[in-house]
Amino acid sequence: PSPQSEDFLRRAGIRMLRDVWTDTGPLLLGGRLDGRRSKRLSEHDFLALAGDGLPGVVLDHSPSEGEKLVKAGAELVLSGHTHGGQTFPGNLLGRLLPFPMYGRRDYPGGCQIVTSGVGIWGFPLRLGVRSEIAVLELRGRG
Repeated sequence: PSPQSEDFLRRAGIRMLRDVWTDTGPLLLGGRLDGRRSKRLSEHDFLALAGDGLPGVVLDHSPSEGEKLVKAGAELVLSGHTHGGQTFPGNLLGRLLPFPMYGRRDYPGGCQIVTSGVGIWGFPLRLGVRSEIAVLELRGRG
C-alpha cells in the first residue's frame, strides 16, 4: 500500500502482517508479503516461522501459491487479487489458470478460498463477476 494507506491503517490500529505470524488464541494468522512487489520468504520458510501447535491460516493477496502453501503445511489460505476475472471474458479465461481465481479449492491437508472482493483494477467496471465481502467464522481445533 501507499505510505498514506499505511499511515491510515496504523492510526486505525490495524497491523500489517508482512511475512509474519500473530497468535490470535485459537489460531495462528500469517500474512505474506505481496510477491509481485517484494522479495518474500519461500512458503516453507514462511510456514516454519509459525512453529507447531495451532492451526495455521495464511493471508496471501495472490492465489497463485495456495497449493504450495497447503502442501507445506498451511491448513487454510485466504486470497483475493484476481477480482474473479473482473470482466467477461476474463471471468471465463481465468478457469484455465493452474490456481483458482474464485471460490474454494480443497487440497490434501487443507484448502484455499479466493474471493472476488469489492474492488476493481484498471477500469471502473465489473461484468459477469459479483462484488463480495466474504464473512468466515474460523475456529481452532478442539
